[in-house]
Amino acid sequence: SMLIAPLFFLSTVTACAALRLWSSLGVPGRRRPAAAALDTAAADKPMPTLYCKPSRDGAAVGDCPFTHYARMALELAGESYVVQPTAKDAKPAWLVSEHGGSMPCLAPDPIEGAGAVSESAAIAAAALPPTEGDSASMQAVSALFGAIAKFVKNTDATKDDELRTGLDTELGKLESRLADLASSSSSDDGLPWLSGTATPGLADCSVATKLYVLQVAGGHYKQYAVSPETWPRVDAYMRHAFQDAAFAKTKYDPDEMIYGWGQARGGA
Repeated sequence: SMLIAPLFFLSTVTACAALRLWSSLGVPGRRRPAAAALDTAAADKPMPTLYCKPSRDGAAVGDCPFTHYARMALELAGESYVVQPTAKDAKPAWLVSEHGGSMPCLAPDPIEGAGAVSESAAIAAAALPPTEGDSASMQAVSALFGAIAKFVKNTDATKDDELRTGLDTELGKLESRLADLASSSSSDDGLPWLSGTATPGLADCSVATKLYVLQVAGGHYKQYAVSPETWPRVDAYMRHAFQDAAFAKTKYDPDEMIYGWGQARGGA
């Protein structure tokens, strides 16, 4: 089922899970280049595996913004891992017994499941530790995805105006945050990243992957598009972020998203 609770900032539990995963994988460098070949001692160890929702045909990654969030962070960090789209009846026993079958789940040891973490925010933060800018951005827009999900899922036309107003409120917070960052942006093109640095960070992984839902599912089911007149910085940010190589490499098929949100809407 489609989760709608916002997962933009780390709870204490999430932070602890991130630390466990971070330790089991080895402390990663922030935004480091792609990982080198495994050394001889590690060559016979199983590759860390990311279990995730499958596409309808089971051959690819399915509709899940939280998997996209985790994968974008792993990609930016240069982590090596195997993506394993996994149907409900094919989940490893440890994933069901120890994590309730929750995905995405990153397992350093996919055989036994030792050290596995099944929370996207923890997976992402372990790979890409947040900057101060990331933390401030996540706090500022912590309710954004909840507003997106409620709006897209709604099938009662009498509630659309109220839900759109709620969405506009959250987009306004993102617009303000981007304005605050713009004056100190150090990116090559002058457009700010929510990390507050010259490159995308944890907050960008979280927010960009949720804005992808707004663009695709919101556009399909609500004929919604972020107005460049009303939200010029959000519009520019979306175009900027969606062109990032890590975002593009890890995004899932828009048709899968449309199908998934259609199911969340009761087939409407």
